[in-house]
Amino acid sequence: MGEALGESLPALVQSTFGTTDSSCSVTPIGGGLESSVAHVRFAVRTAEGRSLSRSAVVKRVEGFHRREAAFYRALSGAEIAPRLLAAIDRGEVTYLFLEAVRPVSFIHGDAHPGNVLLREQKGRRTVVFLDWARSRFGSPLEDVASWLETLRYWEATAARHHDSLLRHYLDARGGRPLDRSLRDAYWIACASNVLAGALRFHLLRATEARGRRKHASVAQAREALRVIRRADAVMRG
Repeated sequence: MGEALGESLPALVQSTFGTTDSSCSVTPIGGGLESSVAHVRFAVRTAEGRSLSRSAVVKRVEGFHRREAAFYRALSGAEIAPRLLAAIDRGEVTYLFLEAVRPVSFIHGDAHPGNVLLREQKGRRTVVFLDWARSRFGSPLEDVASWLETLRYWEATAARHHDSLLRHYLDARGGRPLDRSLRDAYWIACASNVLAGALRFHLLRATEARGRRKHASVAQAREALRVIRRADAVMRG
């Protein structure tokens, strides 16, 4: 996380939630390459004078990526995303204060493993999707393709049962058969997702990482290129 974010958060927390700088602790969170993220803990006083502990995840976005705030506002009240507690604009930068979701377990799969959690509240578990920065209009096959190709890369079992998993999805969507036309649409949607950001992410990670992480990022970039070649073959007929 940039040092500026850590320094600015206590003052932002104070102005947003009415607490004091001294009660705010900031813990950086590893995340994507386009933004800085931190977990903040702070205390607020009730009308009765009691001190209550609170927490939030703060994400610093700027430029094009400020659009993520609009998606969180649009998803207000929906269970599939963390609640937007506040969005603070500071010049060309926006700070998103999001619900700190306590995960029960991680689900493998962008639709990728780091962006899906299970939230547990009052004994009830719901799925939460994190990081809506790449949200856009498009085919639902982009999400399921990203999910299944990620599973295929990391889990041998998922690779063996790829078509079965895709059929389960299609059954849930109304039972469309997995025919040639849908397979073609799947690979084109998969390539669209790769070109929308996944390939760039893996290449950037490959230039920054070392050792096993670098090797893994290079391998994932190669997988992304394989998807593009497959989609190109489909479009060439």
